[in-house]
Amino acid sequence: MKKIISVVFIALFSFGILSAQTVTRAKQFNTENGLAIQGYDKIAYFTLNKAVEGQKKHVVSAEGIKYYFSTEANKNLFLKDCKK
Repeated sequence: MKKIISVVFIALFSFGILSAQTVTRAKQFNTENGLAIQGYDKIAYFTLNKAVEGQKKHVVSAEGIKYYFSTEANKNLFLKDCKK
């Protein structure tokens, strides 16, 4: 019986930690509905020095967060950086 209670306690504790991490990640990545930086192309901020809206056809999902890019080239730059 003690073993079952311990397992349930650990499971509930783990769920609480994961939920807190999800909320923290959403704030850090400025996500809304799992979409990073409200759909703007994060590579364009650095290559064009301005905010450019991404397109749904150029999407990457990384660590549970979706990123939209304005071009396939920007998407590939992001993917290349993720592999490092």
